[in-house]
Amino acid sequence: MSNMAWAVVAGLMLSAGATGLMGAPPTAEQLLVKRPLKDALDESRAKGRLLLVEIAGNADRQKKALADYQAAPIRRWVDRYAMAVLLTDLDTIRTLTESEMNPGPDADPLVFREGKWVRMFGTGAPPKKSRVAGPGRPGEAFLGLGFKLDWTSRGKDDTLSPAPAERAEEPARFMHGVSDEAAAGAPDPTAPGLEPLLARLREAQSLLASDKPEDLRRAAGLYTWLWERGDAWDDRFTFARWLTVTPDIAALISKHPPAKARFADVRRAMMERLDLRDHAAVFDVLMLSRAIGDHEENLAFLDAALNDPDASLIMPVGERVAWEFMLPACHWQPSGGAEPVDRLKRQDAKARRMMNGLDERATAIARRVHTMTRTVELCRAYATALARGNDAPGAALLREADEERAAMVLAALANGQARADQAEALEGKERAKDIAAEARRAAKPAK
Repeated sequence: MSNMAWAVVAGLMLSAGATGLMGAPPTAEQLLVKRPLKDALDESRAKGRLLLVEIAGNADRQKKALADYQAAPIRRWVDRYAMAVLLTDLDTIRTLTESEMNPGPDADPLVFREGKWVRMFGTGAPPKKSRVAGPGRPGEAFLGLGFKLDWTSRGKDDTLSPAPAERAEEPARFMHGVSDEAAAGAPDPTAPGLEPLLARLREAQSLLASDKPEDLRRAAGLYTWLWERGDAWDDRFTFARWLTVTPDIAALISKHPPAKARFADVRRAMMERLDLRDHAAVFDVLMLSRAIGDHEENLAFLDAALNDPDASLIMPVGERVAWEFMLPACHWQPSGGAEPVDRLKRQDAKARRMMNGLDERATAIARRVHTMTRTVELCRAYATALARGNDAPGAALLREADEERAAMVLAALANGQARADQAEALEGKERAKDIAAEARRAAKPAK
């Protein structure tokens, strides 16, 4: 991959576990303040902020409102772009109800911009329960409310969102150095470069094949390091991590159940700093959620959102196209079919049609995400072809690719699929000499 292509992915995502711009967001109790509605509307107008109103006339609805904000990225979004009020005054609630402005229990908040009610993504008018409903008891990783708020705030043309409030950055929280019941802590290797990174991956994979508890505990520590630090150690590792480390983590959890809580803690640390507008970072969270086994809530929400009428009315156009690229790529399963080059050409033609006619802002979002997901699919298709013994179609796909070759070879090496022609395919490619050397070494027959 060229420096420019690597920069696209690096720009989409900082290192795993350290995404976003700020530290831990305020708690739900700190964000949802009980105060008169008029005072909140006046302040939101003065500050140029959106106002979210959670109608909570009894203890159950107050508890439900607070629960909806347990996901850290939602609290971060509200802290940066909005104000929120927990409306408990019964007279005001009665007035809203008489005006058909009270959507009832289990509904989304009312949203006001410049003192006027605006319809949230996926709801009817007057305010009704969302057509794009989330789970009855959203978990800490459910992002649906955050997406709906963000899309509503930006609008179809992506020009309406208020400027974010700046907050002081806090250090990222990591788990790889922590030893506990599930894992032995794994510090950074003593030597820099790609070789110790791949050596650590091979060690983790060897330990994963064991049934000894001490080996699996060591593997859990190494996989924690690979997930949290692999990209920071070598920023070309992202695609290999998504397609190889993630399914390895899922396999580890099935053999070593304590690892599930371990990687839930890893995700929790990631989400403390997650920016919902950072597509690669959100993709990262969704992939780790799939490994943990609780990804369905978010994927079902996003699928429903893309099929809701408001996807073409309210959702920013660039976001809609970006998620149409991202959702099909959010897995680690092998690619289907025996002609990967033909499939690539069909996918590229479809992507051009999807981006045709977009304005400059939407095009920039869609192209960045397409660069990422296209490379994911190229890495997936190449590693799949080699794993199935289809070396000729795999080699043809590698020749068809250009800037993605280094990522494809690295993903194949991570999957144990070294081939003699890989080093030659990387000749002249920027930042690929060490990958070529590793491919050359790994492809040598054992003596």
